[in-house]
Amino acid sequence: MITDTKEQSILENNSLKQKFSSYESDFGVISEAILLYHRHGNDLFADQYVSEKMGLSSEMIRQKIYDFFHHPLEEVIIHLDEENIRQRIALTLQYLRETPLPASPVQIEPMTENETEATKNKLIIHYRFSQTPLGSVIVASSGKGVCYLAFNDNDKEYAVHQLVKRFPGVKLVEEEDLFQEEALSAFDAENYDGHIIHLHLRATEFQIGAWKKLLMIPAGGLITYSALAGEKKYSHATGNAVGSNPVAYLIPCHRAVPASGKSGEYHWGKAKKAALICMEALRNPLSYQSKTHGLKK
Repeated sequence: MITDTKEQSILENNSLKQKFSSYESDFGVISEAILLYHRHGNDLFADQYVSEKMGLSSEMIRQKIYDFFHHPLEEVIIHLDEENIRQRIALTLQYLRETPLPASPVQIEPMTENETEATKNKLIIHYRFSQTPLGSVIVASSGKGVCYLAFNDNDKEYAVHQLVKRFPGVKLVEEEDLFQEEALSAFDAENYDGHIIHLHLRATEFQIGAWKKLLMIPAGGLITYSALAGEKKYSHATGNAVGSNPVAYLIPCHRAVPASGKSGEYHWGKAKKAALICMEALRNPLSYQSKTHGLKK
């Protein structure tokens, strides 16, 4: 655990931790409710169905959705309609063609072959759990940047197991550091200042390339897997690279969708992807996106 001799800047973030602690379960409720309401949106008894399914009153569910998005339910789930998603794909492609994009604040440094080979003997990974406005996460870092960040739905044992699978034989230490803090602060959209977030990722050159393309998709934008690939023959491999993204939210794989207009699959669940798509659509409409990019609100 962190001691009194650790960096003062980490200790000063206790207020951020306290702020995030209140979000422990709300985003999970909101995500599941949005997906259920979208699937049953035309049903006269949608409120009753969702309420029974989730064990909460429809009034409470709708209030949680409004408190998070600052919009009523109906104005949220419309962003999951297939026609709406296809329109946003088209707008995103037009935006990418016509707008010079600034560099993403998320900077990826690949782990070198020497670092990978020396993993079992030398690499030490620090990890911690944190509550964020988007739910509970595990975040891990090497000495050069964040190497893993995943939604963990408060299942800490499973989260650590997944981290061990990604870095077998590595020494894991539950401890906070500045790389983790700079990444977690980006979840606070209202106060994130666009500072650089350092990632240090173990991946192939192709995977790194696909993730860097994702970082060029503006918040509020969506892109198809085939457009992200560039060439049809790379579509499958690109889809696999997107699906293997080790850094949730910060590398925005939730912005990659099927050409059909459906929201598609997501490593951390369809419901979370649906909620993230709605959140970014409401916060960052592309028509007002001329000076924003990536995580910057």
